[in-house]
Amino acid sequence: MLAATKFQQWSLLPLRLIVGYGFIAHGYAKVSRGPDTFAAVLQAIGVPQAHVMAWLTIIIELAGGAAVLLGASRTVPQNDSGLSKSALNTRPALTTITVSRR
Repeated sequence: MLAATKFQQWSLLPLRLIVGYGFIAHGYAKVSRGPDTFAAVLQAIGVPQAHVMAWLTIIIELAGGAAVLLGASRTVPQNDSGLSKSALNTRPALTTITVSRR
């Protein structure tokens, strides 16, 4: 039983590393090519306030990737069903986004 618990604690580490690195890599790519280039793409597809949204996207990708990587060293407490409390808390938000986009 102890081995299963140790495996569960480390099972999300590869996923967190991949997702965190992916966010940072995409944010860095936008910065290295120039935020104005990304803003032009956003404006071409009709995003309002494209320059503001470009910077907001870059900041969120860099900060979000760093947050995921920093959280990679933390274990997530689980309830009796094996789901983390944070996973349970995100389900209403996902439902709201799905329902509102229809």
